[in-house]
Amino acid sequence: MSMLRAGVWDLLLGVQCAGCGCPGLTWCRECERLVVPDPFEVETGVWASGEWRGRLRAAILAWKLGHVAHLDHLFAWHLAAAIVALNPPDSFVLVPVPSTWRSRRERGRHLVGDVCREVVDLLEQQGLTVHVEHAVKLARQTKDQSGLSARDRAGNVRGSMVLRRFVSKPVVIVDDIVTTGSTVSEMKRVLMGGGVEVVSCVSIAASSPHLNDFSR
Repeated sequence: MSMLRAGVWDLLLGVQCAGCGCPGLTWCRECERLVVPDPFEVETGVWASGEWRGRLRAAILAWKLGHVAHLDHLFAWHLAAAIVALNPPDSFVLVPVPSTWRSRRERGRHLVGDVCREVVDLLEQQGLTVHVEHAVKLARQTKDQSGLSARDRAGNVRGSMVLRRFVSKPVVIVDDIVTTGSTVSEMKRVLMGGGVEVVSCVSIAASSPHLNDFSR
């Protein structure tokens, strides 16, 4: 189907762009031009591809809540850019944050885990040796983090994860969004407590300005 015909069908069916909400394609050319990786260091050892706001925020919400699966490639590109920016070793492992049963049931898949597979392909094109390892699992199901304070988020995830298997290579932790940093901090604690070397944590987007309780 041509782009013109696809656009006509999108208009007839009421489809909107996931980034700007304009009627038409589910990812318009304007958003494709504007929503590009702009990696920054959130805190020491934690990188994000962009700020949790505007069109990037809207696209992530559409991806997570609206089941807009075709955005996987966009977010793989963003994560790959953030990883390259942190100057990783030539060979390492991506460890995605584990998904709750609730999220898997609602979304039908492990979003971050699926995107990590595409990230591997992009990074291997840059000459890096990478693979995905689900090395951490949930020991208990956590509450939905949205709406919780920084203190409550930290308490929600504390002790919720365990090491599933040891990883001998350096690790980069991968999450979709960093807000207070409580989830990736718990991931880091579990991995390092099991003797795993953690190089960094990366996300598609992060809140700004930097949050005081990130490392707690």
